[in-house]
Amino acid sequence: MKNYHIISCTLLLLLLSSCTNISVSKSEYISTYESWVEQLKSNYKNYNESDWAKVEKEFNAYNQQEYNKYKDQLTDSERMKVDNLTGQYYAVFAKYQGIRIKQEMKSIFNEVDGMVKELQKK
Repeated sequence: MKNYHIISCTLLLLLLSSCTNISVSKSEYISTYESWVEQLKSNYKNYNESDWAKVEKEFNAYNQQEYNKYKDQLTDSERMKVDNLTGQYYAVFAKYQGIRIKQEMKSIFNEVDGMVKELQKK
């Protein structure tokens, strides 16, 4: 019965930490941050503005709140990994912005094309 309570508490702690983006340890922080960046890299092309608002909040949790908890405990190697993950986030965000700009430019081109065609009519 005692083992059941230990297992239940452990599972509850894991569930709560996964739902609230609260890491239990430095290695878990790095691991979940890495998984989050990988998921972002795989799916960013499908995101809309509201998705990016959520992504930005999650990024701030990883890059500021969680980082500040563990920054004094990070080895040079771990700090380099976290910095690299942050750089990957910025690269994905830049790619997304590039896609948005390209779409906006295409829309502007189509508007100008329609205007020119209409002006050419007699």
